[in-house]
Amino acid sequence: MLAPDALPENITSNTKASNSCLVTWQPVKGGIDPDARIMGYVINYHIANTSQEFNTKVPGQSTTSYIVTGLEEFSVYSFRVAPFNLGGTGNFSNATTCNTKEDGILDKLFFRDLIF
Repeated sequence: MLAPDALPENITSNTKASNSCLVTWQPVKGGIDPDARIMGYVINYHIANTSQEFNTKVPGQSTTSYIVTGLEEFSVYSFRVAPFNLGGTGNFSNATTCNTKEDGILDKLFFRDLIF
């Protein structure tokens, strides 16, 4: 059995918060063979211009989005998506980037620190 050879298309990523990005894509169509059907997607990501990469497996053939959390604030991330099946992980899509937000000063203060 072979890994999928089709790529997800129209990959996008959008900032959700200071530590998360929403990654979206169009699903890959699986073959007729039930053993070759797409079981889900792998999201590969890293901070731009660094070599440390992370992978997150997202189950579901028809899944088209995932919120990646635990990211560093005020950073540029690069995301790629690949389908997987019983034969392994296919090739990754072209990359898309997302800029996480910087936490506001009020997000960093405790209520007791505010002066009224």
